[in-house]
Amino acid sequence: MAILFKKILVPTDNSENSREAFKYAMNIAEIYEAIIYVVHVIDIDHLEEFYKFETSPYASRVDMKENIVKKEMKETEEFINKNIKGEKGLKIEKIIKKGNPFVKIIIAAREIEADLIVMGTHGRTGLFHVLMGSVAERVVRTAPCPVLTLKTKDFKFKLPCILV
Repeated sequence: MAILFKKILVPTDNSENSREAFKYAMNIAEIYEAIIYVVHVIDIDHLEEFYKFETSPYASRVDMKENIVKKEMKETEEFINKNIKGEKGLKIEKIIKKGNPFVKIIIAAREIEADLIVMGTHGRTGLFHVLMGSVAERVVRTAPCPVLTLKTKDFKFKLPCILV
C-alpha cells in the first residue's frame, strides 16, 4: 500500500512554531501535489482576557468577540500570505474555527478527511505542561490520521530531576 498525502492540515496559532510546521507542510505538499488546509482556531473564551484591556470599557461582549475574530482572521491571512511568497502551484485553503483548539483541529481533520496533520509544538515540560496541557499532544492521541509535530529550533530537553 502506497502512502499518499493529498490533504495536509496545518493548525496555526500564527507563531514561529507554526511557521516552521507550515514550511514542512509546503515541502510535503509539493512532493505529493497535496492541498494544504491551514486551520486557525480562535479560542474566544481565553482571548477575551487578553484583549479586554485593548477595547473600550464600554464595548459590549458581542463587539469584543467580533473584534477578536476580525483581528485573528487578519493575522491568519497575513501569516499565510507571508509564508507562501515564491511558492508556485501550491493549493492552500484557509479554515477559521471558533472554540477549543484541540477539539476544532480534530473536527477539521475529520471534515476534510486529512491524510496528515503537520503542527508545531511549544515543547512545554514540567508543571507548566501539567497546568497548560498540550494541544499538540491531544491532537496526536486523537487524530484520525498521522501527525507530524515539530519543536522549535532552540528547544533544549531537560531531564526530570528524578532521572538526573
